[in-house]
Amino acid sequence: MIETLKIKVQKILPKSILRVILKYYQRFLNLILNLFFHLKLNKPSKKIIVVGVTGTKGKSTVCFLAYSLLQALSIKTSLSSSDYIAYGNKLEENKTLNTMPGRGFLHKFLYQSLKNDCKIAIIEVTSEGLMYGRDYFVDFDIGIFLNLHPEHIQTHGSYEKYKKDKRKLFKKISKSKTKKYLNGKEIEKSIIANLDDIQFNYFTNFPVKKITFSLKTQADIKPVNWSLNEQETTFKLWQEEFKSPLVGEFNLYNILASLALLVCLKIDLNQENIEKIKEEISKNRGVPLRMELIKAKNFKILIDFAHTPESIKQVFETINKVFEKPKRIISIIGADGGLRDKWKRPIFGEICAKYSDFVVITDVNPYFEDGNEIIEQIFVGAKNYLEKWNLKKEIIKIKERKEAIKWAVKNAQEGDLIVSLVKGRDPYIITGKEKIPWNEKEVFLEVLKEYNKI
Repeated sequence: MIETLKIKVQKILPKSILRVILKYYQRFLNLILNLFFHLKLNKPSKKIIVVGVTGTKGKSTVCFLAYSLLQALSIKTSLSSSDYIAYGNKLEENKTLNTMPGRGFLHKFLYQSLKNDCKIAIIEVTSEGLMYGRDYFVDFDIGIFLNLHPEHIQTHGSYEKYKKDKRKLFKKISKSKTKKYLNGKEIEKSIIANLDDIQFNYFTNFPVKKITFSLKTQADIKPVNWSLNEQETTFKLWQEEFKSPLVGEFNLYNILASLALLVCLKIDLNQENIEKIKEEISKNRGVPLRMELIKAKNFKILIDFAHTPESIKQVFETINKVFEKPKRIISIIGADGGLRDKWKRPIFGEICAKYSDFVVITDVNPYFEDGNEIIEQIFVGAKNYLEKWNLKKEIIKIKERKEAIKWAVKNAQEGDLIVSLVKGRDPYIITGKEKIPWNEKEVFLEVLKEYNKI
């Protein structure tokens, strides 16, 4: 409904005015409804330790890892993320299609957390959620900053405004006066932050406790002897050897962020607990369809939710550094419609053209935009890159997503790697008012069987 309204109103009003109207309309609704549920439910966020996880990429994975680690340590924890809603062992998919819902949702979530005897609540915090005030009256205790790259620029108006909205979480933590305890120990208001990110100082310049993690600089959490390969990540920390099935340097950062939370919560790192932590990390594959590998008869398929230029670039860099060198790379790329960061589209095409041998451009979620127009914008970026460097590579435009997957699978040869980007675990393809159920992995498996390649 909001998307339809945006499209119609945008034809009459300039984008800058529309953005302001929508922002204050949403803030007003969230102010009234959050206050109502905050008071009606007897201020639930004051009675539970609330952890907010934010950054451009890695939020969902860190939320799930942190939740899983705390559960493994018998600390009942709730989770609200783009993928899951959980209360202790009761884990369900988040079917709202909204990472950080508003209008009282978080207060109701925290109330249910208390009813389920949870001691800690982990919330995936988005820049849009903070901009629209979906966090109004939520008392956060710990904020985790992962990284920052340009994203949601059209929604916020500029990169600086995007940064400023993200920063609201940490400013809010610095102003909280509520004292909370875990196992009899007071949990200080804290910021856990990636010391290697260029925006570290901007997000940590508040008078609260800070815990840092890093791969490059001396920090509170810094592994040694770490190594990456296609199958696993290994590292040494606290004089112990850790192994994880999550691959890529960015996933190692995600693991470190979740371990830093345990330190911040003053978890006793005795040998028994460390063994539980090691076991959980060794078996936790994170959120489905994030860097998930499918092995076909003589080639491989990698599915990832990467949907920013930086995260897409990191997927390809991980393939180059960590994976067995593929004979050829066939990338499947698209971009969301519905007024979502149009500036990214040609850059997506450029990155895929740089790292791939074949670029297949297709639909993701056009919403009320012309899907062919989105595809063309990505195509222009790929074409311009190839012309600039005088390269000959094939760019294929196939609007229907399943047909694009069929083309990639049919043309894959021994030793090839198909890289499916942007779609990931997204459960629908949304075109206009039509919402088609979708599962990227199941479609790939179906097509592989059809071509007898699995």
